[in-house]
Amino acid sequence: MQRHRNGLGHTGALPGFVLEDVMNKKKYIFDQDSELSRDSLSEFLQDYEEGKLSPFFKTEPVPESNPGPVIVAVGSTFDSIVASANVFMEFYAPWCGHCKSLAPVYEELGAAVWDQYGDEVIIAKIDATANDTPESVTGFPTLIFYPFGGKPIKYSGARDLEAMKDFIAGNAILKKKTVQRDEL
Repeated sequence: MQRHRNGLGHTGALPGFVLEDVMNKKKYIFDQDSELSRDSLSEFLQDYEEGKLSPFFKTEPVPESNPGPVIVAVGSTFDSIVASANVFMEFYAPWCGHCKSLAPVYEELGAAVWDQYGDEVIIAKIDATANDTPESVTGFPTLIFYPFGGKPIKYSGARDLEAMKDFIAGNAILKKKTVQRDEL
């Protein structure tokens, strides 16, 4: 029960109240410092109905720096990273053996993609056990490509460098026009 409470974002004293909108993957936590009463709960529900509440989402702290070829996303930065460019995102769990096996190939992918596309394609990862995201992740690692301005595409190909590079090349929506040799 404690694990479920923590997953919902309720860490305060009991009794407590969390409203979970399962369809939209959002949670609204009753102020854990306020007394839970009929009137306060009624006001909370009224505020929810009127759209006055901000949803709670689990997030790790924003990294102070993101050195290296793979950007570390957290719950609070996920949307802005995905909206900024073409993004190939790994949803991982720190304890997952398959994720650990993918890590060196993913780092290599990050370096290769940076060399080829610069800031137009971002290779990123997020600990899906410690951060809420809009995705329903059921296994690790889950790889999803977010083309710039397009709809997410789940990657189910081989987990090797060339296959992932080919997938990105076939799905990236580039903002900058590439100058053809005959135009020079």
